[in-house]
Amino acid sequence: MPLYKFLLSSLEKILIPSRKKFIVVGPAFMAILLLLLLAYQFTPQQGLSGKYYDNDSWRNAPLVTRIDKKINFQKSDIEPKVEYKESYSVEWEGYLFVPRNSKYFLSITSDDGSLVYLDDSLILDNRGIHPARKEEAKIFLSQGNHKIKILYFDAGGRGLVKFDWEETESSSRIVPKFYMYPKPVSMGLYLFDVSLPYIKNLLWILLWLSGIFFLLIILKKIFKRLDLVSHLSLCLFLILFLNYSLEILSKRSRAVTGCDPYAYLQGAVNMAKNGLFHTEIKEPLVPLIHQSYQKKPSLDRTKFLLSPHGHYVYDFNKGLIYNVFPPGMSFFLLPFVKIGGPSLSFYVLPVLNLAFVILFFYLASKFVHIFFGLCLSSFAFFNIPVFENTVLIMSDLPSMLLLALSLFFIYLNFKTSRRFWFLAAGACSGFSLMVRYTNLLGFIPVLSLFLARFLKEQKWKSIFKDFLYFALPVFAFGIFPFAAYTFHLFGKWLRLVYEPLTQSQMHLANLLNGVSYYSNSLYRTFGPLGIALAAFGLGNCLVHRRKRWPGLVCLLTFSSFFLFYSLNSLQAERYLIPAYPFLALFYSFGVRAAAEIFKKVKLIQFIFVAILTVYPLAYSLPKYSTGSLHEETISLSLKEKAGSQAAVFCDEMSGPIRLYAGLLTLRLFWTDEPTLRETLDILVHKNFNVYFFLDSESAKSYFLYLTSQNFIDQRNFRLISRLHGIPLYHYVQNKKE
Repeated sequence: MPLYKFLLSSLEKILIPSRKKFIVVGPAFMAILLLLLLAYQFTPQQGLSGKYYDNDSWRNAPLVTRIDKKINFQKSDIEPKVEYKESYSVEWEGYLFVPRNSKYFLSITSDDGSLVYLDDSLILDNRGIHPARKEEAKIFLSQGNHKIKILYFDAGGRGLVKFDWEETESSSRIVPKFYMYPKPVSMGLYLFDVSLPYIKNLLWILLWLSGIFFLLIILKKIFKRLDLVSHLSLCLFLILFLNYSLEILSKRSRAVTGCDPYAYLQGAVNMAKNGLFHTEIKEPLVPLIHQSYQKKPSLDRTKFLLSPHGHYVYDFNKGLIYNVFPPGMSFFLLPFVKIGGPSLSFYVLPVLNLAFVILFFYLASKFVHIFFGLCLSSFAFFNIPVFENTVLIMSDLPSMLLLALSLFFIYLNFKTSRRFWFLAAGACSGFSLMVRYTNLLGFIPVLSLFLARFLKEQKWKSIFKDFLYFALPVFAFGIFPFAAYTFHLFGKWLRLVYEPLTQSQMHLANLLNGVSYYSNSLYRTFGPLGIALAAFGLGNCLVHRRKRWPGLVCLLTFSSFFLFYSLNSLQAERYLIPAYPFLALFYSFGVRAAAEIFKKVKLIQFIFVAILTVYPLAYSLPKYSTGSLHEETISLSLKEKAGSQAAVFCDEMSGPIRLYAGLLTLRLFWTDEPTLRETLDILVHKNFNVYFFLDSESAKSYFLYLTSQNFIDQRNFRLISRLHGIPLYHYVQNKKE
């Protein structure tokens, strides 16, 4: 037997699941998962406890205390932890575990001064103001724990500190596998800690292998009569899916930044407390501040000043603050907020998106081809805008999923003639309007599908009935609840919640700039190869008669969103996310057409498709950097420091602080100097504690501008803390003022 056939037959025996393999793999998967969770749970804490001070002599209470795994910092690494001044100091304490009796070289490099104490004895003295300088000592250390303390200060200039220790053997220096701990450790714990990274890596590999095989067994019941290439394709999809899952769940953001996430979550919280349709906030301090102005600021300026992100003041006399977004996302989050509170909401979209990745793959694989499903799910989901919006409570991903499903259900009904699919399509389209107004653009391709059917069959009565089946759930799930919502808020039916103040303006003059912006955005998002294959897929659709109408519908959908947002004055990459599945369809058509070149050699065809399937992930993943920003923790810490009778000037955190801490927030960046000055006087007169929380670069720049131009007196501000690196100033007005 030729070698390649032997390898293929062996691979097929491994991949094709059986009942016996299922009995072994199922319990093995659960056992490995349990061991991995235990390994992470019992990982010893490494590093030294560092205390960061905003002066050069370790005076007063530290601004920040944290565990640092290594002492190797530039000034730019330390500055976010302390006040942005020329001088600062740090004190590290803990234990150095020595694995064996030996002589060691210990060294400290610093700019400016540093001291190292070992077992309460000074062993390295690098004090003074000087450029980067290294001090070194040769010392015998016995096996076990040794108490260590490192003091470092920087009086200005570049700033640098680095601590090393190296074992001496003959004339060479070898860096041993040493560890520093905040508390003493035993030899057994040390050996466990040394081997733990290898154990974790092995467990991850075993978990992936067993998980892929376990899912293959389940998927075999869905996909009948799979050959080797199909099994390889399923393995590839599962690897991509697991990688995607780890990325979006491990970097799941619990942040409520900006306007959209805060507004949606605050709306759901208000509904849970006050009943359906209640997304408004009642803030009694708004009329108090507004009525106290001697010189009334402009209406727009006051709205921005007194409104949290994503809301605006609707009635100054009653203190009513309304949500500027449609209520669909709040409706969607409401049951999760009721069950588990706001924190549970941050799991909703990642889990929902993972489910839709599988659904996209399954539908495309079942109705077209498994290669088509691979490329569609890969190109639609593995890109930066989708990655980043998967971990935020935003309307972009639900819009994408609802519109794609709506068109798919209509297309499916035209093939199977079951009016149930029209009802499902109408429900998706209707609810999409509750999520975002601009999803009305999705009705353009829907109407084009009905028109295409009419031109083909010329049965207007039957088509009219089908359209009614579609339109009724649109009314029931979209228009009617939205009308009830706006009537409850404003006493008017079908009133847009957006105001001209917050609404993007559409002008023909924006078109050229918008087309340029979104073209560059797509090029950055999908790369040159992705765009080229999508263009090739579009051409392939237009050439072949069977693909022509699906291709034209996809082109019409994508073009509608592209042109609409190009005409808007506000532009953002995420706005085009609802149209990504239709661009992904072109990419899938392009890859499938290109794969036909290798149709006689299935394995080479699979390798070719695999490379193009992994391409979107490989292109996007290195750029994906969304992390976890714990706005809830920051807000509660701020409330603890500020108290309940506080008003906070900030920027992006105005919503989260209002949601989590219940404090009055005012938008610093949107306030002109006279209004800010008068607002400060009103708040101080009403016995409020006033704080400035500089939570964005815009807020920091504006604060520096105000103090440098003497619009506000810098002597009235005292830095009291840094919460996750964000400076918090307490405003105390001088008695003379």
